[in-house]
Amino acid sequence: RYQDVNLHQTRAVLTQERNFATEPAVFTPKHSCCCCCLSCQGNTESCSSSSAVMAQLLALCALCAALCALGGAASSIKFNITTTNIAASWQSSEYNNRCFRDTAVLEQWDYFHTTDTPDSHGNQWLLIKLSRAIRVQSVTVYGRAAVPSRAQNIEILLSDRLPSGLNASNGSCYGTLSGSLSSLTQCGVTKDEQTQTHKVACSYSGCPKVTEYILLRKNVRNESDKYSYMNFQALEVEEASQNAQIYRCEVSGGHLSNCRLNALQTLKNGDRAYMKVCSPCQLPTTDAASCHIAAPSGNITQLRVNGNPDFFLIVIFIPTAESQGGNFTCNFNCSNELPQSATEPIGFFEEKPRSVSIEPSNGVQLGSRIFLASGMEFHFSFITEAAYPSPIHACRLVRAAEQETTEDTSGVPLHPVRERSLTDASSNKSHAITKISEYRLNISAHMQAAGQKIQCVSTVGESSGKSVKPISLPELVVPSKPEFLLPPITDWKDGHSVSVAVDSTTDSPVPTSHRCLLETRDGNRSLTATQVTNKSCKFELDVDRHWGNAASLVCLVNQSGLIQTWTRHRLPKVLYKAEGLAIRISSGDLVSDEEASFSVTASDSGYPAALHQCRIESKSLGEDKTAESDGSSHWRFTPQRGHNGEQIRCDVVQKLSGSLIFSQTVNSSNLEVKYKANVTWPSNIPLKKEREALSFVVLADGNPEPSSQCWLQLISGAQVDLHKLKHSMFESTFNVTVDRSMNRANLSCVLTQPGLPSSTEQRFTQLITVFYQPQPPLTIGLAQTVYEGTDVTFTVRSGAGNPTVNHRCHVYNGTIVSAIFAHQIT
Repeated sequence: RYQDVNLHQTRAVLTQERNFATEPAVFTPKHSCCCCCLSCQGNTESCSSSSAVMAQLLALCALCAALCALGGAASSIKFNITTTNIAASWQSSEYNNRCFRDTAVLEQWDYFHTTDTPDSHGNQWLLIKLSRAIRVQSVTVYGRAAVPSRAQNIEILLSDRLPSGLNASNGSCYGTLSGSLSSLTQCGVTKDEQTQTHKVACSYSGCPKVTEYILLRKNVRNESDKYSYMNFQALEVEEASQNAQIYRCEVSGGHLSNCRLNALQTLKNGDRAYMKVCSPCQLPTTDAASCHIAAPSGNITQLRVNGNPDFFLIVIFIPTAESQGGNFTCNFNCSNELPQSATEPIGFFEEKPRSVSIEPSNGVQLGSRIFLASGMEFHFSFITEAAYPSPIHACRLVRAAEQETTEDTSGVPLHPVRERSLTDASSNKSHAITKISEYRLNISAHMQAAGQKIQCVSTVGESSGKSVKPISLPELVVPSKPEFLLPPITDWKDGHSVSVAVDSTTDSPVPTSHRCLLETRDGNRSLTATQVTNKSCKFELDVDRHWGNAASLVCLVNQSGLIQTWTRHRLPKVLYKAEGLAIRISSGDLVSDEEASFSVTASDSGYPAALHQCRIESKSLGEDKTAESDGSSHWRFTPQRGHNGEQIRCDVVQKLSGSLIFSQTVNSSNLEVKYKANVTWPSNIPLKKEREALSFVVLADGNPEPSSQCWLQLISGAQVDLHKLKHSMFESTFNVTVDRSMNRANLSCVLTQPGLPSSTEQRFTQLITVFYQPQPPLTIGLAQTVYEGTDVTFTVRSGAGNPTVNHRCHVYNGTIVSAIFAHQIT
């Protein structure tokens, strides 16, 4: 069979220069013991330094190799490039006379640092020889935080041999690169990104070779940095795991092309399979590899192996009905390692599906029509039953005018949210696959207006053709728009009963029902409708102030289970009276003509907010005030003496939208207003004779009750208190019997009011006059004998009196004979 391919062209495939491509690559470390044994990971020297250690590891490695042959893949190994794991290094230039092979210390800014002078090609470069050959999966360059740009745009190239273009003196770390670098294969280039970590993953077009030399090269000819350094802090290499790779390829123009892994799952009866095999190890010759097909029946068919063991092997065979479900296996007798093997499962011949269908999984179906809510996702499943290989599904939104059996590739692709593949339960088709693709599509009125539909295509293999299935878009159901019919807000009084209706109008052809509940701060309560139609329902509610301020009527509008819409309508706030009304005087004692304050308070402010109108007697105390949030209002007023014993009366009025809802009146206790007394003092106390009674009345009207005292302040300095007789809280009588000592005495009175300041004291003063006769004896100093015709001088003496004493003297002999003289003396 291999002879059917042009031998010359096949050899060209084997010897052509490898090109960088994107085919997947799977790698295995060179030394299987270092892959399998954790103690040797990343350190090949420990594997070879001791024969005793090596002998102990060989047994474990044999087991590991057997596990790898069964398909197990070892994990990749990462290691840092330091002086301990490089055999040599060369560089285009150096900074401060430092060779990389001697100074590679991790996390140092000068881990590797060139000068600012590139070579003749404009490059700065570093060539590293590893201490052992490996298969490289990735290379990570760690730049400096201060100058991250110096680790950007570094090209990484790999080689299994020393580049022939290297010119360097023996023992020197400096060199030049000129001439051919054809042995180098590009791994990749660090990105032009402001980051310190640049990981470059390598990929290969053919079977990857081992790498012993790594070249890092940066062209700095056009660098904007005046110092054209190549500088980084660390270098990390990821060593790929090593497993054999088995590709199935096509032949085009005598060349293998379109090589794919895991490509034996789909077969056609009589098709030729071109297999490219990459060995997991070094083979001495092509004959060191052998491949065969193991059928499920147990029959083994040996296959011919061709190719170059240094590149890749070629195996060609034609699958048969017997080989379906079997395995394609290759064994490798490695040069320096334990034998290894690789297996690729063989699939089955294509098989047409038993059925292909589109099945809606939501919506309401009435007759032949499907209904769906606008904006709701349409869920449907596209099912291909019992086919092989696994069907490929594709659904699109297309124009409805297209023929139902013709695939329309111009539509809008739809993406499944979930796909499942199930094997057929029947014994003769256990390999057949039933594929279910679940889709979700938002349907809009625009889609229906544009006349669109859903078209799904099932593709099975390459020869079974395509199955096209259309389905019309569901008809959109207009969601109902419930209207809440409520009584006026002024009817929502605490303790009252109100009727509420929910009316749903819709042009939907599906039936509609309602379920409502009352939502309050104390929880939810289901409501029982008193009247139900296909559009509305009616409820009776007993209004309760304890619903709180956010009571709502919540209804579920159910359109045949297709659309279930919860809608909430905020109910009017419950109207209720303010409670616990009181008037509180907040300024202490009330004093006439001194400003005072009081508050109207409520234990519950009620709703709506109250308007307070306050007055004393019939006189308003100011403009009406709206109660604050706590139901209170605050007032200032100036009490008068006439307010004493009166009450403050406040009307608490609650209105809503101009309508009176509640009105009540609250009264204060009787006011006690302290005021300065009005005093009526005696006006003119008449002149008094000795031993007469001096009596007068003091009238005083004040609060607190006035207290008066009166006394006489004698000329001698003595004080005589007057007797007080109180007839009432407003009237007092004072009296005293006067004597001559009280003449010209000061009558003083003082009126005080306990609880009022001393400045409110009132005083009265009046001079008192007392008439009294002289005290005997009355004496006349006259000689017993007088002579006619002579002047007689005599002295008359008597006590003092009031008014002033006048002496009138007469010659008296039973009758007045004559007046001698009348001379007043004091």
